[in-house]
Amino acid sequence: MQCTPADVARLDVIVSELDRLVERLAAVTGTVRGLEAGTRWRARAAASFHDRAQAYAGDVSALGGLSEQVRSAARRARWVTVLSVDWAGR
Repeated sequence: MQCTPADVARLDVIVSELDRLVERLAAVTGTVRGLEAGTRWRARAAASFHDRAQAYAGDVSALGGLSEQVRSAARRARWVTVLSVDWAGR
């Protein structure tokens, strides 16, 4: 399969957006973990909020790991594409 410089440019955009996604998910995970840690009250509503925040933090953290895997796959695909472009023949 012959790839073009335009294919590389598209993959650059994908990798860049995935970089932003990974950073945002890491920030959200930190925020949610802070909320979860800050609600160690004894009231039933607070305990319920704490449990839900803890579960949500776990879900967001898992998404962060998955997005890092996708980003790595996109980076590999980009390099495979770069190597398959006939740069001299553009």
